[in-house]
Amino acid sequence: MSRFITHAKHNTVGYLALFVALGGTSYAAVQLPRNSVGAAQIQSSAVGTSEVRDRSIKTADLAPATRSALKGNPGPAGEKGPAGAPGATGAAGPAGTGTSDVVIIKEDLEIPVGGSIRAGGAGAFLDAGKWALQAAVTISNSEANPAYVACQLYSPVAGTLDGPSAVTLPPVADAPAPAGGDRLGSIALAGSADFAFSSLGMVSCDRTGAGTGAATGRVTITATRASTITPKS
Repeated sequence: MSRFITHAKHNTVGYLALFVALGGTSYAAVQLPRNSVGAAQIQSSAVGTSEVRDRSIKTADLAPATRSALKGNPGPAGEKGPAGAPGATGAAGPAGTGTSDVVIIKEDLEIPVGGSIRAGGAGAFLDAGKWALQAAVTISNSEANPAYVACQLYSPVAGTLDGPSAVTLPPVADAPAPAGGDRLGSIALAGSADFAFSSLGMVSCDRTGAGTGAATGRVTITATRASTITPKS
């Protein structure tokens, strides 16, 4: 014991310095002011995952590039939205250059005595191909003499397709007369042709008789495009 006391006496200054040094460090550590540590006091890479409290960092704390890189899993598809309003009507397309599959032409007739008239001209213009044609001719006679009218269905390309078919119209003086006094007659024609190129479907009518007036009437030509045609026997 006397040896320890002697040692302490000879090293009093050293023990006192050691005590002050240790006590000063502890004081500095315990008495560090609040919020006194900033970026300058933190070494690079000194803060890691273990120093960050879970769920303490918000997206606002992240750099824009880091926020853009964050991608979660795709969510479920949303419900179908309501139908949109109808769009504006588009502009009309250009007119076609060919004829349709059915062409119907109606023309009035006036057939002088000893003369003829062709009905159907430019109105029954048909494309190349197979066509079935029908013509209905209604004729009236307003003369005091009978009238003989013959009509045929033809094409400048294919020639005569049907006819001539004729009808004799009695004079108006014969009784009994139909309403209006005119004598009426009708002729039906039908034919088909395979046109190598565009052509006309026409009706030609001729009249003979002693009357001085003209027989009148109306012709209707109906042309229908066909897949096959049967030659008329």
